[in-house]
Parts: sequence; structure tokens; C-alpha cells
Amino acid sequence: MDWLVVSEAVALVVVILIAIPIAWLLARRNWLGRQGGTFDCCIRDSMKPKGKWALGFGRYNGNLLQWFRAVSPSAAPRAVFDRSTMMVGSQRAPSQAEAVMVGDGARVIALTTASGRTWELAMPVDALTGLLAWLESAPPGESRQPI
Repeated sequence: MDWLVVSEAVALVVVILIAIPIAWLLARRNWLGRQGGTFDCCIRDSMKPKGKWALGFGRYNGNLLQWFRAVSPSAAPRAVFDRSTMMVGSQRAPSQAEAVMVGDGARVIALTTASGRTWELAMPVDALTGLLAWLESAPPGESRQPI
């Protein structure tokens, strides 16, 4: 058996095994983006002590804000927020340690759900402006809680 042919075959298999997950992640983000506006967004459950930031992106889908992990094989959102039950809390700049994870120039905003659970979302300023506008603009006839 020719070792050159075997080593080429092994190299081809390794390249394919690396390329398939990368292609899936790119196709997943593109597919999810076509179904609604997406924006880069990190999330942290502020109710957990020493909660860590998770990288991902948000998507508007009707009255829902869906959050997806950046690196995940699943096409299902990891967190879903209903616009009619969310309350906006404080807004701040990330600490120096947080800026490494969420990006320099990002803003952190606290969102509280109807169940009382508080989440922190970190995103670029333009995405935050879009989120606040989306939260304040309820469809006609839908009652909104004050923000």
C-alpha cells in the first residue's frame, strides 16, 4: 500500500470533518438571518452568581426577541423574550474584564421578564438603539407595560 495515498486520504477526511461544521455554522446564521433582523448580542443570566457571558446573536420575530448561541448545531433559540412582558432596567458600559468578552464599545442593558428573572444583554450601540425602538413600538391595539 502506498503511504502517500493513505496520507492524502487521511488529510482529505480531516479537511472534510473540519469544513462541514464551519459550513453548517455559516449556513445556520445566514438562514436564521433571512427570517428576521439579526444583531450581535451576548447574554448573561444576572440571577446566577458569577454568570458568564455567552456569545450569540438576537433576532426579532414578531413580538418575540429570540437569542441564539453563536456556535451551536441547533437552529432553535436558547432564550426567548416576549416584548409585551419585558421591562427594561439599567444600562451601563461593560467593565474592562467584560469588554474583552462582549467587545469594546458595547452597551449592557438589563431586561426583566414577567417571571421576575433578570437577564443582561450586551450589544453594539446601534443594536441597542434598535432594541429599545422595537420594545417601545407595540403593534396597534396591543397594550404595553411602561418601560
